[in-house]
Amino acid sequence: MAVEEGNTLKLIAEENFSHTFAEALCQKLQESLQNISANNVVLDMTQVELLDSIGVKILAGLYKTCQEKGLNFSLDVAHPSVYKVLQLCKMEQLMEIREVASGK
Repeated sequence: MAVEEGNTLKLIAEENFSHTFAEALCQKLQESLQNISANNVVLDMTQVELLDSIGVKILAGLYKTCQEKGLNFSLDVAHPSVYKVLQLCKMEQLMEIREVASGK
């Protein structure tokens, strides 16, 4: 789901970033970036509990798309295991990653 709020497009990930959902998820997120007027893109991953190597590849692709469009890209992450995977992959060197409290 995508919600544009002022100068920010907030993409809400409602499923895990894994090989099971990879193709559909990637297509859905890329489509959300097609005709936006915002300068900032925030991927809300607070509901995501699983991030595998395919998911990391999806995030890298989204980051690249945003860079090509001149957009700032950041992540909101709540689940500790997802945050740990992002740290291990050194994704914080590419993008801003905010660890937020889980709403559970």
